[in-house]
Amino acid sequence: MVIKKERYWKDVLTIVRFDEASLDKNEIFKQIVERLTEAVIVHLDGDIIYLNQSGAELLGGSNQEFIGKKLISYIHEDYHQTVYERINHIVENGTSPSTSEQMIRRADGSTVQVETNCNPLQIETKQAVQSVFRDITGRKETERSLEKALKEINELASPIVPILKGIAVLPLIGSIETERAQQFLDHIPASVADKDIQWLILDFSGIVNLDTYVADYLFKVNETIRLLGIETIITGMRPDLAQVATQLGIKFSIKTFGSVRQALHYIGVRG
Repeated sequence: MVIKKERYWKDVLTIVRFDEASLDKNEIFKQIVERLTEAVIVHLDGDIIYLNQSGAELLGGSNQEFIGKKLISYIHEDYHQTVYERINHIVENGTSPSTSEQMIRRADGSTVQVETNCNPLQIETKQAVQSVFRDITGRKETERSLEKALKEINELASPIVPILKGIAVLPLIGSIETERAQQFLDHIPASVADKDIQWLILDFSGIVNLDTYVADYLFKVNETIRLLGIETIITGMRPDLAQVATQLGIKFSIKTFGSVRQALHYIGVRG
């Protein structure tokens, strides 16, 4: 028997309407919350009064194990003060603060890094708080791995090259953003400290950009390694970079030369 499409969809819609009418709305919402992958925990006066299945899994047990327990007992102690302040803000003002990151201490003592969003929830005459937790442990591990890799890449891209006894050159190549400049500040003093270096030549000939932030970090590098008894010299300042420095009002207190050869001549190297 062939059923016309119009009749088919009419029958389907009738069934859907019947099902929606026959279900209690609270039951529908409960099913939705229970099936969320995010952990949902409702707490009143600091006590957990509800958590979905994902919430129980996040804390490391069954739902009933945590009902009536203090939520703060599952928050890492480093975040207690922040959590107290956020909950007080919600209860007193009825508004939600921005999303934050914190650490959950599970029932077995292990920790999970989470992103948290809290909202006020009125239960009869009392102000409860609904907290939604998202496990970001994997994401944070990835970020740390990327940061480590970026640091290693920047270190490899900024090698300190010994050229003569007591003299080394650091060729600066490519675009230097604020983050990479910070890497210089962290990496260069530590790298030269264990080397027998009296002079460090910073060669600018490969730099494609220059701004006040980068210049400031380079000055900090200079001041730091001067405390180690090492003198710095800048070489390879191209006309376009010199013009930018002048426009930005950057004043170089470090000795500058047009080339590494001129710097070596200044130091006293002949040949």
